[in-house]
Amino acid sequence: MNKLSLYNELLDIFEFKTIHDKVGNELVIYKNSSSGIFDGTVIEDKTAFEALDNHFHLIDNIRSYDKQALVEFGEKIGRLLIDRLSFSFPDKHFIVFVTITDSMIIRFHQKWENEPYYCGENSDENEYMISFDN
Repeated sequence: MNKLSLYNELLDIFEFKTIHDKVGNELVIYKNSSSGIFDGTVIEDKTAFEALDNHFHLIDNIRSYDKQALVEFGEKIGRLLIDRLSFSFPDKHFIVFVTITDSMIIRFHQKWENEPYYCGENSDENEYMISFDN
């Protein structure tokens, strides 16, 4: 993959679309997502649906990267994503997670009433998580 393709793929995380379930819940997902809601479908766990659909692998197979540089990059990209979501959907509230283990993954979901966040505290000592909310 050339650098231009890689950059374009990365920029895709800043474009969104909305879909609705049967009862009118408006879910926010990446524009290029292949997810769709079919007639008669009710999404019971909206948080998990969005968090699973809205995850993007920024870096895979991390081995010898400078951990501080990864954290700084994660903080920058996480802030950019939460800012873009806030601008695009000013009436909605989101949380963005960047996790660093052997991969760096960014994901987001809305803050749904009566649903816990998808990602909790760090699950192991080799995982670093940064979160942002609006």
